[in-house]
Amino acid sequence: MRRNIGRKIALGVGAIVTLSLVTLFVVYLALDASRMALEQVVNEEEPASASAYEMEINVVETGLKVLKYLQTGNPADRADAAKEKNDFDRHLAKYNSLASSAEEAVLGEQVGVVYGQYWRLSEQLMDWRDAQEKRLSLSDRDAEQIDQKLHQLLQRANRAQASAKFVTLLQLETRLGELGRALGAYLRLGDEKEKKEIEHETAQFEAHLRHYRGLSLDAAERAGAEQIIRQFDTVRQIMRQGVAMQEEMTSGLERFFALRGQLDDVLDKQIQKLTAKHLEVANRDAAQAADEVRLKTVLLIPLIILLSIGVGYLLMISVTRPVRQLMAGTAAIGAGNLQYRLPPIKTGGELGDLTRRF
Repeated sequence: MRRNIGRKIALGVGAIVTLSLVTLFVVYLALDASRMALEQVVNEEEPASASAYEMEINVVETGLKVLKYLQTGNPADRADAAKEKNDFDRHLAKYNSLASSAEEAVLGEQVGVVYGQYWRLSEQLMDWRDAQEKRLSLSDRDAEQIDQKLHQLLQRANRAQASAKFVTLLQLETRLGELGRALGAYLRLGDEKEKKEIEHETAQFEAHLRHYRGLSLDAAERAGAEQIIRQFDTVRQIMRQGVAMQEEMTSGLERFFALRGQLDDVLDKQIQKLTAKHLEVANRDAAQAADEVRLKTVLLIPLIILLSIGVGYLLMISVTRPVRQLMAGTAAIGAGNLQYRLPPIKTGGELGDLTRRF
């Protein structure tokens, strides 16, 4: 097929454009692979690691708020604990949605189960604390009634100047006060020494009460003593219930700390370790993809420059060689050599036709 000059130029330009497009397409594919690797890092691995870290914080904060509520009974602390629980659930849901392997999914399910036990026990401990506070309030009320009766008996004994009764009633008041203090300290702090103090003060109060009843009492004093006995029986029952529940709370706290340790182990030593491993792999893939882009760019750009130069050079030769021959023939004829003939030109198009007709 004959090619004129315009077609040759068009073919040359088309070849250069084609080479450029091929190069751009190869670079685009490499860039797309790099983008996908980076998206995995940004959208999956880093958020998964961040969610695991946030869950760790929520576990710690939940424990701190629960323990603070057990000490203070402040409703704001319980509300804060519930907020930490909601935040944990939100971060766990996000982690599960981003889990990229079966192992991550299993760990997400495991930490959800353990935290569920942790939170249910937290609520139980806080409920027990509320119940203990109510018991303590009832005990204080009954102890106050006993103290009032003791005060009435003291006034009566003082007026009668009955020293034995007066001293015994003072001892009963003292033992009752110490018993209330020990009970409050044990129910709020769980100190085992206070538990022994409760037992000791209870025995002392009962012994003094028996001694008082053995004294020479009038009818009003005997009635007052019987009233104190009945009210103290109520106090003693409340104390027994409170001590039994406090023992349950102590056992519950041991399970509470064990569950928190289990959560720390799963989140810190397993989930964080696994997400860090996946993040490292994703970062390595992203870096490798970026290296491939740089390598292909470094190789293809010089290649396309060389090919463009080659195509341009061939195009220049195919045009300038016949022109030079025509210029040589024109110069020869202009010098008077009318017999001059141009050598055959192996080209088609306008220049080939011109040289053959020259």
